[in-house]
Amino acid sequence: MQLDSRIAAVVTGGASGLGAATARRLAGHGVKVALFDLNAAQGEALAAEIGGVFCQVDDTSETRSTRPSSARAPRTARSACWSTARAPAMR
Repeated sequence: MQLDSRIAAVVTGGASGLGAATARRLAGHGVKVALFDLNAAQGEALAAEIGGVFCQVDDTSETRSTRPSSARAPRTARSACWSTARAPAMR
């Protein structure tokens, strides 16, 4: 896959950890990145750092709504990366 400014990607769990690393790498190739995460402070900061947009998403609620933080959100995402890991602790 050719990664450049013609591609837009949605990265869930994009405010920290593996999602943030993925977002940084994609943005480094010129990809337009939209970060979806619950943590608004980290998401807004990373979006500003990489020139992307942040959408606060709460995947724990039944409504599962998003609130875009910017009107610059890509119109059509041609790629999506899921990096959220939410599971109960196991022993």
